Amino acid sequence: LISSPQFESVSEFQFGLAQARVHGLWGYIDQSGRFAIPPRFSEASSSSSNKGTALVEQEGKWGSIDRTGQFTSQPTFSSIGGDFSEGMIPVELGGEWGYVNAEGHVVIRPQYEAAGPFSEGKAPVQTNGKWGFIDKEGKTVIEPEYSAPGLFHNKLAIVNDGTSVITTSGK
Repeated sequence: LISSPQFESVSEFQFGLAQARVHGLWGYIDQSGRFAIPPRFSEASSSSSNKGTALVEQEGKWGSIDRTGQFTSQPTFSSIGGDFSEGMIPVELGGEWGYVNAEGHVVIRPQYEAAGPFSEGKAPVQTNGKWGFIDKEGKTVIEPEYSAPGLFHNKLAIVNDGTSVITTSGK
């Protein structure tokens, strides 16, 4: 046992650090059980990018930190959508959704009503109440015409609440 029960919650280690919560705040512990990044965040993601950065919430806004706890992107996003997928994660800013990379830099500007994770190079986005798909440059590759999106697996996605299947070309 590395440490006695002193945390409210602890995640799995990634890149040598694990999320740990004490007194309602999240920080990151090293493999000796000591805080490498002191608990000061109301929410925190695991270091799931290949660069070891993590998304954290402070004072109601999300930003990203590096492995030393320094902000690589100041907390400005209202919400995040899940976790990193294919090097990006959906974020909300000003009521619209876009994508940031592992360093927390906006790579697809917020412009969608909703957004999902990338799979096989495409991500579902909602415009005017309908879902379509974009590529990693933000270009629409499948026009928004679906009531519910799915994620691509083996070049197929289930859409419209499970009633239809499309290919990566949208057919």
